[in-house]
Amino acid sequence: MRTFVYDDACGLCVPAARFLDRRTRDRLDVVPFSRVQEELTDGECERFLEEAVYAEGPRPPEGKLVPGARKFWGHESIGKALLASPHRVDRLTGRLILAPVASVGARWVYAWFSSNRWRFGGGSCGVGG
Repeated sequence: MRTFVYDDACGLCVPAARFLDRRTRDRLDVVPFSRVQEELTDGECERFLEEAVYAEGPRPPEGKLVPGARKFWGHESIGKALLASPHRVDRLTGRLILAPVASVGARWVYAWFSSNRWRFGGGSCGVGG
């Protein structure tokens, strides 16, 4: 089970998540935060305000998506999600994001973008602005 959770209150994140969903086909569940919010702890919900999450693990009970799964946050969630794609360029990008040396820069870029995403338009955003 592989699930990528995106901010469905962010006008920029929604089309990006749709693009990711198309690129990964049926290899990755791309779901909005509002759909899994109750499955996350209060601390994880708070963290989600700054970072997307990718969860992988055994198939959860019926009707659930992320309980008991190993979670990757921020830039690691993007890298892991891209590894699910059948496209080589996506998988290569995912490996680069997760590579130890590049991961430092990817973490910084993700943090900067996440804290400024409301500035890029898209109509609405759950944070900032």
